[in-house]
Amino acid sequence: MERPGIENNESKIEKEKLKKILIIDDDVNFQKILDLTVKDRGYLLHAYTLEQAEQILGENQDIDIIFLDGCLNNSAELDTVPFVKLAREMGFNKEIIAMSSDDKFNNILLESGCDKKCDKFDMIPEILNIINSGDMK
Repeated sequence: MERPGIENNESKIEKEKLKKILIIDDDVNFQKILDLTVKDRGYLLHAYTLEQAEQILGENQDIDIIFLDGCLNNSAELDTVPFVKLAREMGFNKEIIAMSSDDKFNNILLESGCDKKCDKFDMIPEILNIINSGDMK
């Protein structure tokens, strides 16, 4: 006879083995698609605002990688550069990937401290490749 809570404890241990990935993007539907795509292969943390991203990063020192959109506002202006600089100041030394659909934004984010860039629409294969290969700093 199984004891209550054993399965939950085992799934918690398995969850801890997964790559912890912070996705910073204000598109709720895109984030839901990522959840469905990644499922049990990675542990996604979702931030829809810069404030949420900062809070999540502060509370999760074991994040393996960050994917960052270029703008989290309705004006389509690049506004995530300060987060990249803040993450580096907070000691985050792992990979941050710029994933805007605007390549100009991606290039500015690279100059500001991101490690790589990918087009937002190529992000799903990129994230799956990283999870499968374990290719992280």
